[in-house]
Amino acid sequence: MNLKSISFCFNHRENNEDLLMIFIDLEKAYDKVPREVIWRLLENKNVNNDYIQLIKDMYSKAITCVQSLNSLIKYFPI
Repeated sequence: MNLKSISFCFNHRENNEDLLMIFIDLEKAYDKVPREVIWRLLENKNVNNDYIQLIKDMYSKAITCVQSLNSLIKYFPI
């Protein structure tokens, strides 16, 4: 959570407003199903190969990062 998020939370608290937040562990959220299985299932469902390739391209070399409180950023593949 960055300083802007913390400030946002305090503003809601001061105004006595409800605030819901969600934190997602992206490293665990992605890759639950091996990608090869996804590609095979799409092929078995007769999805156009151009669409399958487009989706594969979106996942190719995809990375994300996490910013911690001490501002260190960790990049990892998704």
